[in-house]
Amino acid sequence: MKPAENLERSIKDMRMRTTAELDGRILADALAALEQSGRAASETEPAVPFGGRVIPLARRPFWRTVMTSKWSRFGAAVAVVVIAVTVTVTALHQSARPAYALEQTIEANRGVRYIHIRFGPPDSVLNETWAQIGDNGEVLRLKLDLAHTEDGPKVVVWQGDKAEVWFKAKQVIGVFRDAKTAAGLPDRLKEFEPRKVVEDLYQAQVAGRVNIETKMPTASGEPITLTATSLPKPGRRTVYLIDPQSKLLQRRVGYAWDGQQYREESRWDFLDYNQEPGADAFTLGAPADTVRVDETTQVIGLPKGNLSDQQITAELAREFFEALIAQDYAKAGQLLSGLPATKVLEVLEQLGWGRVKFVRIVSIGEPKPQPVPGVGGTEVVCQVEVEVDGNKVVRSFTLAMRPVSPTQLDRWAIHGGE
Repeated sequence: MKPAENLERSIKDMRMRTTAELDGRILADALAALEQSGRAASETEPAVPFGGRVIPLARRPFWRTVMTSKWSRFGAAVAVVVIAVTVTVTALHQSARPAYALEQTIEANRGVRYIHIRFGPPDSVLNETWAQIGDNGEVLRLKLDLAHTEDGPKVVVWQGDKAEVWFKAKQVIGVFRDAKTAAGLPDRLKEFEPRKVVEDLYQAQVAGRVNIETKMPTASGEPITLTATSLPKPGRRTVYLIDPQSKLLQRRVGYAWDGQQYREESRWDFLDYNQEPGADAFTLGAPADTVRVDETTQVIGLPKGNLSDQQITAELAREFFEALIAQDYAKAGQLLSGLPATKVLEVLEQLGWGRVKFVRIVSIGEPKPQPVPGVGGTEVVCQVEVEVDGNKVVRSFTLAMRPVSPTQLDRWAIHGGE
């Protein structure tokens, strides 16, 4: 039986026998309930005193008619019926508007096809990311703007098995292709992708790892606020802001307890849901004259084979300086991370080597692990005889080497020097 039919039958089946004392008590309770339910309306509607209480004027005629009628001995019963119907209908109306639940956002996320995320505070590794998402949740295109890496700031654009990386500090664009490595790039998005963020929160709630407090908006334009505190020890807290109309995640702010208060440590703003980006959204945005090194169209560096890191380092240094001595800038560029021959002299100028003529290799030092954390590879100090303004002198040059890229670990190249 439908709820409405249940309500109708309950009213029809209602029977009540009353006495004067019972009528008076029920009437007092009914008036108290009416006053409570009408209090909000009384703030805006004209009201008059009635039986020691203030009743909105809009309701007074009905109650005056009932209580002054010759059927007044049944007035209390009428009051009970009216209030019972009012309360039941109100409850049904409220139940038609379900309270917010995380499942609503999980369901809303299934329709997300484009997302733009901005990160903070300013010292975050990631500045922003843009993604296009397929029907099954797979990442189709991805752009990452990284503020801090071992190579300085970078912009990465990925699609399929190909990735382009703009090394801003080096003013170089690297192009890489490898199905296995490129397929791992979308994993960078998983930690921040709103679908996973919300599902992880839901699973944490189910497992009892967090306590979630929900605050519904009290005014137009306000979000639904979820405050998730870690359990059993409340050392971490995360606040989620949900759009009340779309049910999509707008912001996630992470806090850590420092012994006295919760301090903000991360902020993710979820922007531009399902807004198809412009044609340049998934491009690097690098200046037109930026050097482009495309490993998909050329061979870079030397094959490592069975050589140790120290052996490939020494061999790279030897062949590089031999190329400079022979003024074979195409070969030097191939070893120098694949730079075009036309850019090699420009790079040598930037290193302070541009006004020298390389004559002969004096010695190649003992290769050592790269001292800068996170860079990887090796470095070696070489003594080379050079000619400067007609005078021959011996100078020291330091070269840094490592695998060409994550997609070519079997080939090594020079990536820096001083």
